Formats: sequence, C-alpha cells, structure tokens
Amino acid sequence: MNKYGNGIAYNVMAGLVMLVPAMMILFDGTDFLGGSKVFLQYALLVCGAVYLLAFVGNKRGYFRPGWILTQGFIQFFIGLFMLFCSGETFNDEIASVTFGIWAIATASAQISGGIQLRALEVKRWKIPVYEGVINIVWAFILLVNPFQTYDYLWLIAGLFLGTISVCTVLEVMVHKVIV
Repeated sequence: MNKYGNGIAYNVMAGLVMLVPAMMILFDGTDFLGGSKVFLQYALLVCGAVYLLAFVGNKRGYFRPGWILTQGFIQFFIGLFMLFCSGETFNDEIASVTFGIWAIATASAQISGGIQLRALEVKRWKIPVYEGVINIVWAFILLVNPFQTYDYLWLIAGLFLGTISVCTVLEVMVHKVIV
C-alpha cells in the first residue's frame, strides 16, 4: 500500500504550511498589514485545500478526524474573506471575532473527535481532547480580546495559528494506529 494513501502526508504538509504565517506574525506582527497578511491569505487558501485533500485522501474513508474537514472549510473561507476584504473591512475587531469563532469550531470538532476515538478504544484519544481545550482557551482570549491593542491581538493570533499547526502534525501520531 502506498504510504501516502491515507492522507498523513497531507496533514504534515498542512501543518508545516500553517507554521509559516504563524512565525511571520509572531516575528513581524507590527507589520501584519504588510506582507504577512497577504501571505496569510494565500496560506489559508492553500491549507484549506490541503486539509480537504487530507480528509478525502484517506483510502479508508470510513474514519478520518472530523476536525480536519472543519479546518479545510474554515481556513479556505477565511482565506477568501481576507482576500476580498480591504484593510478597513478586515480590521482588528473582525479579525478577533473571526479567529475566535475559528477556534471554537476547531475545539468542538477536536473534542468530539476525541470522544469518538475513546469509544473506538484508541489509546491516544486524549490528545485531540487536550488540543480542543487549548483551542477553547484561545477562543476565549480572541473573543474577549483583553489587551485591546493591535500588537497583542496579532501575537495571540500567531500563537493560535502555531497551535493549529502543531495539532495537525500531532494528528498523525493519534491516528497512525488506525489509519
């Protein structure tokens, strides 16, 4: 069997692609409306497509974590939204709410997937649950936006994107036994 036939390579690729804009935002957050925003738009479009391929690319299509499919749609549509919005439309408040809702959707899908894995008696079922709890924390921080400043908002957004990247790569470890 082809070792890439189960979508693992797509997961790793999506995780690594998402790591690039996360690092750009973390290390260049004050210039986010410059090159980092443009790169993030395209990275989200590419990652969305790669996540969808990771979900569909599983030859054993009867089981694939649902949060990967959720990520595919959410990232693709956020990328489109950012692409067609001007700088004034995609301001800090819209970005905070958008990323916060993204974090809630990701968290709910991860926790749901972890519970399903537990029912299937997969030993590593706790990993997606822990990832979901971390994303609930990110959602709270992004939605409440306690810092109310541009720099801190994008620092938190960069950390959130880094978390998504790591979660994607960890997903390979969780499902390696069953996929």
